[in-house]
Amino acid sequence: MTAFWEIASLTIDIDRDEGPARAVDGITLSLEQGESLGNVGESGCGEGLTMLSLVGLLPNRIWASGGSAKFDGSDLLQMSARELRGVRGSEIGFIFHDPMTSLNPVVTIGDQIAEALIYQKGITKAAALARAEELLAVVGIPSPNERMTAHPHELSGGQRQRVAIVRALACQPRFIVCEVVHDHHVACHAVTSATTSNWEAIA
Repeated sequence: MTAFWEIASLTIDIDRDEGPARAVDGITLSLEQGESLGNVGESGCGEGLTMLSLVGLLPNRIWASGGSAKFDGSDLLQMSARELRGVRGSEIGFIFHDPMTSLNPVVTIGDQIAEALIYQKGITKAAALARAEELLAVVGIPSPNERMTAHPHELSGGQRQRVAIVRALACQPRFIVCEVVHDHHVACHAVTSATTSNWEAIA
């Protein structure tokens, strides 16, 4: 029986001036529906790159050189950029470890959350903004109406983390990837509050 999510013999290489280096060497993991899995390691051991490879977000000069990463039977590593854009957000939600760098500094909080809803769900901007405000309230953002027009630098670190979580969960994906979450108490509370369906999660 095929697992809902399965990494098999995944290798990730880094292109360096002095020659390629192996960052991840043959990792194998699997997850069934309803399960959670923690991928833990020392800083620099490749756990973050493993998560980024699942949704085609590896930095330049870093690539998945072997293995597979199957989600519901489809190999994410073999998908085109267009196919991955259809999966990210709608099927797989990704929570980046640093919301200050993953959030756009010149776009308002409301627009950043609404963007995914408009693209993936095809709803109007007005409906997307209304839903974004509802979700901000759900995860405990004070005065969500005012925060909708704020920019990331105007929010506290904990609030930015909640916004990043809301953005990842807005389209109700079936699978959630947390790259690295530093404030686990904030993150767990926000994810629990925002999750209203039976989603799978990997942290």
